[in-house]
Amino acid sequence: MKLDDIKFIELIPQFMREDETVKSLAESIDKLIPDISKKMQLNKTWNKIDEMNHQDLNELAWELNIIWYDQSVSLEQKRRIIKQSDLIYARLGTKWAVEQIIETYFGSGKVKEWFEYGGEPHYFRIYSDNPQITNNDIDKFMWLLNIVKRKSSWLEGIYITLTGETRFYTNMITVDCTHEKHYFGGNRNIELYNNIFIHETNEEQIKIKRSEIN
Repeated sequence: MKLDDIKFIELIPQFMREDETVKSLAESIDKLIPDISKKMQLNKTWNKIDEMNHQDLNELAWELNIIWYDQSVSLEQKRRIIKQSDLIYARLGTKWAVEQIIETYFGSGKVKEWFEYGGEPHYFRIYSDNPQITNNDIDKFMWLLNIVKRKSSWLEGIYITLTGETRFYTNMITVDCTHEKHYFGGNRNIELYNNIFIHETNEEQIKIKRSEIN
């Protein structure tokens, strides 16, 4: 016996089948059973997502009507899209849904709404460390964004944040001679020098200020 073929009235004792309330209840259950059967089949399929190939995943995405699904992405991305589809459908138009789609397709992405950065109402910004968003994949990005964002929200800008590491060396030595006396030829002429020497890795400066005391 298949679940789709069951008539609930046949499972009820004979003496109850003529009752109008029982008949109505049985008919209502018969209408629900096909949907329950489909969901049960889907659960079996759901457990095998990680074993599916591209074609199987594409067919499943079509059955689930995942409107942001892209057949050109990798297996891992397809599996993630399908696994998240129910949650994203339930939260379409939210900041969370936009971030999940961006991370799935582009690796990383954060959304800041207008009140988080002092912008104009109904605007938002997107931050990512993937420059491909604004290069080769901008059309795909905008297509996906328009599907999952709120219709009343508007993208103000895409901010690409690139990080790296470099080493910077600097060095400086300062020698200050504040009081140095030199005597030449006698006691009448005294020359006073105030000298400052600054040594850097790529520059050397010598500043000399001279004054005479007679």
